[in-house]
Amino acid sequence: MTFVRKHSGDSTRPIVAVYMCPVHGEFDAEVGRDKNGEAPDVVQCSVTCDRIAAWTPSPVGCRVRRVEVTRGRWERPERKTYLDTRKLGEGQDVEEFQAERKKIWDEKRRQETKELLR
Repeated sequence: MTFVRKHSGDSTRPIVAVYMCPVHGEFDAEVGRDKNGEAPDVVQCSVTCDRIAAWTPSPVGCRVRRVEVTRGRWERPERKTYLDTRKLGEGQDVEEFQAERKKIWDEKRRQETKELLR
């Protein structure tokens, strides 16, 4: 898995990054930036063991709305064969609706057959 690092600000100032030590787990470290302005990929564990700790992505520092609903507008279906159940919602009988759908699909099949016979 790869991660994309995005940063802004002065690329010469130190940065606080999250690293993962195989023994002690995650820890924050203030490190100097590399030539690209990013935190180094590995550092020595600063707790006690001095093992190599790998950079890990920082947790997201914002909240996401759980639910957001916006009312859209109705759009006419591009083709007659697209399912449009508005008439059912307005009280049309199910058998009438199914008969109309069958008629639409029969017409489509007829058109496709004509295309093949040309």
